Amino acid sequence: MLTDPESTRFPNIFKIVLGEQIDLAKEDYPRYAPHLLAGMYLFANDETFLAYAWDVWRYVLQNKIDAAQYGEGNRILEWLQANLENPDQQAELGEIERQFVLNHAITLLRRGEPAKAYRTIEPLFLKSPMEPAVRDSYVESGVQNMVRLANYGKVDSAMVLGDTLLARVSGYPVVRATCVQITLMQFNLNPDLRKDLEKAFAMISRAYQLDPENVYVRELLMHLYEDRAMEKVRQTRYREGRRIAREGLEIDPDNQRLKDTVSLIDRALGQGTLKKSNL
Repeated sequence: MLTDPESTRFPNIFKIVLGEQIDLAKEDYPRYAPHLLAGMYLFANDETFLAYAWDVWRYVLQNKIDAAQYGEGNRILEWLQANLENPDQQAELGEIERQFVLNHAITLLRRGEPAKAYRTIEPLFLKSPMEPAVRDSYVESGVQNMVRLANYGKVDSAMVLGDTLLARVSGYPVVRATCVQITLMQFNLNPDLRKDLEKAFAMISRAYQLDPENVYVRELLMHLYEDRAMEKVRQTRYREGRRIAREGLEIDPDNQRLKDTVSLIDRALGQGTLKKSNL
């Protein structure tokens, strides 16, 4: 139709090339889209036409971003990506796609939908992990999703996500702090953990490594050192208990309870109450 001067519609479409109907094309892009696309092939060397055509697509896509119409915007974007072959055009579409994904993720976060936001931003983050805006959005959506999972009782899932975030963006203090927060939540909500001292110790020790300035975590860790040491004493494995208590004192040299535990074991050793098998 574009190459047929006898077509009654040709003059109107040709006006788009001249820019006389550019505003109409912007507002009624579904009608004009096929003609614009065909023209980009037929008039590939016509810089005037290409400039006008690109102006339409930029306007339409930016309008979808501004209106938060990401579903329709993505459909247009995917259609253009599938139909245009020019490397420069594809590069520009790639940048527009980045804006779509980033803005969509931010909108979802504002709506209180961190799970959807995380799923939306993760592919872009994996593609551009060092881009500040993408990285920040990924961290924020991941952290909010961790908290959401934990609040819904899905603490194990929250910890799995936390491990993923730590592996990818451990440099963010909020990631470490949130992982510690959820670790403590898991510890406090599961009384069976306290019965398994080694498992509890591994969990709280990891939290301490993430946030050594956390006073509560530090105190909890010292209690676990003491409990583990005294468990060895009750099993008459005195030297193991002494070693555990001294490990705790390396972290907190002024911890009186651990000092008392070491003194207790030393007195037992000095009084010869240990069997040779326990020395």
